[in-house]
Order: sequence, then structure tokens, then C-alpha cells
Amino acid sequence: MLLKKKQINSQPDLLSVKPVTGSHRNKLLKMKTVTILVLFLAFPLLTRAQKGETLRVSSESSKAVPNEYKYLYKQFAPGVVYYRNGTNPTARMNYNLLLREMQFLHFSGDTLTLDQEAMIRRISLNGDEFIYDLKKGFLKIVENYGNVKLGLDHSIQVAGVDKEGGYGQTSGVYSIKTINTFSSSNSSIAKLDIKGDVIYSQQKIYYLVDQNGLVFPVSKKRILKLFSRHRSEILDYLEENPVKFNELDEVRRLLNFCKDLP
Repeated sequence: MLLKKKQINSQPDLLSVKPVTGSHRNKLLKMKTVTILVLFLAFPLLTRAQKGETLRVSSESSKAVPNEYKYLYKQFAPGVVYYRNGTNPTARMNYNLLLREMQFLHFSGDTLTLDQEAMIRRISLNGDEFIYDLKKGFLKIVENYGNVKLGLDHSIQVAGVDKEGGYGQTSGVYSIKTINTFSSSNSSIAKLDIKGDVIYSQQKIYYLVDQNGLVFPVSKKRILKLFSRHRSEILDYLEENPVKFNELDEVRRLLNFCKDLP
């Protein structure tokens, strides 16, 4: 049930919120026993695997994933939400990587989730800037190249399941094809009906963001369109410096080149 603060037109505080504490949180997050693994995954978009940030979680426990893994920042920090209606409320916030939701601390002590994200123009939090895209969700702006920015979709995803072997022991070899865990529309965990440990991996996907806040996959075609005035110079650069568009460092070098063009 949503906790509506006030009407949008006269809103001095956060638009609306969804509680994620108590029994609701326990229902969504049934996990325990976290150990660090190293996992390398290949994704179709420009992604970056996080070494040492993969989680092994027992499917038989009811304890939530520790905050140090679940949240982007170590603690909730002061932030400002800039709404499209001109209001700019403040709160102590943090980004939940597991649920892919922006959450804040209510004066009652509850942890609440921002709702009606489409009304958000941007968020300033802990020295970082976030935007919201209807399809991609919250993106952290990691670099600025003039009228083009590089946005990051950072999350924790189910990577596989380590099946339970003899005597109740896990095998150490996980199977992605046997996942019985699904994400709901807000990326919460709907069900963990399995025997064995669930493997969670941090996933980073990068996108291009234009001056109007529109979000695009990183590609040669899109970069040429975003920097259309310098198409010939960019093509010359690519001829001499071939770029793998699934390699973050190579894309950064190209975007820095584009930014410095007169």
C-alpha cells in the first residue's frame, strides 16, 4: 500500500513512498550466509564485471542480505530529489542495488522507497547525480562529455544456483538453467523455491545519455549521431584506433576524443 504524502501540485516533501521494512522486507528478502566469490559473466551490452563482489546466499535462511552488499553507499546520506513540478525535497537516501530502488529514511524510522519515479528529473546524492529512465530505471551519471553523459545501471542480479548435493552439501558448481527465482516489476525477489545456494553477481551496464536525458545503448552508430557535427573526425579516429564497444576503457577514450573536438 502506497503512503501518499500530498497531491503532486502542492508537494513540499517526497511524492509518494512504499514501505519496505518489517514483514514486507522479510518476505522479499529471504537470505543468509554471505561469502565472497569471483565470477566472470558476459553480457550483450557494455558491462563491467565486479571482481570479488559476487554473493553466495543460502536458500534456507530468512535473514536479509547485509547492507554493505545491498546498498550502493555504506550509509544513508543527505540527498535532494528534483521533481519535474519544481519541488526539491531533501532526505537521507541510499540506492538499493538488489531492488534497484532509491530509498530514504523517514522521520518515523522506517526505510521507504521513492514512488512515481517518472516525476523525478534528477537526484543529487552523496556528491553523485542520478537520473530516472522509464525502461532502464535509475542511472548514476559517472562521466560528462559535454552534451553527452555516461550513465551506469548498477545492480545485483541472480547469476545461478549451486545445486544441493549429497548429505545436504552444495556442489560448488552452479547451474544457471535451474533458477526458480524471478524478479517482480520493481525487481524484488518473488520466490526462492530451490535447494542449494543462490549466486548473486554485481552487474554494471553503461548507457549514453543525451542533453535531453534520453538513454541509448553504447554503440558506434549512436556516438556518430550524438556527435554528428564531427562525424568525419570520429570515423578517422576509429580507422586509426579501432574501438570495441563492449570495452569500457576504449569507449571512454573515444568519448574523451569526441568531447575535445572543436
